[in-house]
Amino acid sequence: MITKIVMPRLNMTMLSGTLNNWYKNEGDTIQKGEVICEIEGDKAVSEVNSPVSGLLLKIITKIGDEVPSQSIIALIGEANDDIDEYLKTQTQSNPESGVSQPSAQPLISLITQETIPETSKVKASPLARRLAQELGVDLSKVIPSAKDGLINRDDILRAKESLTASTLIREYPEFSENEDLSVESEIKVTGFKKIVGERMKQSYLDAPHFALTVTVSMEAARKLHQEKSTIFHFTYTDILIWAVAKTISKHKLINTSFRGEKIVIFKNINIGIAVATEKGLIVPVIKNADRLSLEEISQKRDELTQRVKDGKTAPNDIVNGTFTISNLGMFGIDSFSPIISPGQAAILGVGEIKRIPIIDENDEVHSTFMMNLTLVSDHRVVDGVDGSKFLGDLKKMIEDFSEINSL
Repeated sequence: MITKIVMPRLNMTMLSGTLNNWYKNEGDTIQKGEVICEIEGDKAVSEVNSPVSGLLLKIITKIGDEVPSQSIIALIGEANDDIDEYLKTQTQSNPESGVSQPSAQPLISLITQETIPETSKVKASPLARRLAQELGVDLSKVIPSAKDGLINRDDILRAKESLTASTLIREYPEFSENEDLSVESEIKVTGFKKIVGERMKQSYLDAPHFALTVTVSMEAARKLHQEKSTIFHFTYTDILIWAVAKTISKHKLINTSFRGEKIVIFKNINIGIAVATEKGLIVPVIKNADRLSLEEISQKRDELTQRVKDGKTAPNDIVNGTFTISNLGMFGIDSFSPIISPGQAAILGVGEIKRIPIIDENDEVHSTFMMNLTLVSDHRVVDGVDGSKFLGDLKKMIEDFSEINSL
């Protein structure tokens, strides 16, 4: 009996994955539960374990290939199994791709899931069709690279690049393909960076973003850090996570998602922390942050960020975030407007803590430590008043000595 191994869906937003590595070769014996390959989704790298024991009859997806979730990537069975007949049966069940499709659609889609009218009999994978619709590429004019004539996502991207180049040359005659643009090198965008970029683009296009910025005094936070950091280790980011979670509990609209014609309010407050890695931006999530103490938040953040840096992030570490904090203060950035994470209604951009001169109520000049916080919200869910009230209460939470010293 043949068992198919499919590209797993690591989270609800994952539409496709990339095959990073095969640990077994065709013909190798495999034990149930043994790791056979490594795949990369939109947020994490994960190993795939064999659900059965047997022989690795056929590897369908090659290293570096990106395929839709739930597509067949390999077949496991016995030596006398008829692979060709099995694949023929699979193809007949789905003539377009030859693989079984997901039984349930993701709640949050990377690419618009509207039905694509069949205006021609062009052979294209489901992923290619959706991408063509998003990028405005006419499938009938795309030249397939595969021998079987099936158009894939790379064909769509090449067609889009060609259209863009043609537009530039038509609108700006001074540019031509023969002109030396002095390109030093090219970096192929793959894996996390590619998928995160696509998701961020879709989020920016779908959600009408607007930003509000407030300047916050960090004197209370600095005093807290000086007094208690010798008892247990924590950072200013931990203080922010604590303050944000507590403030969100009073402003439910911040902890939501816009889906179709509904605003979904989340019960749990799960704070994502953007972490930069060599593979791109990864956002581990601290679950139920409003129920944790500052020490518990610090311990959890340390564990999560270390796993991210070690490349050992588990799928559960990066899913179900309801609000995200992105801190660029350590890079000297005063303020910025981050893009909302897909499936969320708001994100907080954190700037550098800087010592600046101020004039008090007695017209005397002295210095204090200040920081800019920028709330970027989905205007379909959060309006200016909602965002202003949230930032006002967050500012008070951070600046209030009695509140913050109770930690």
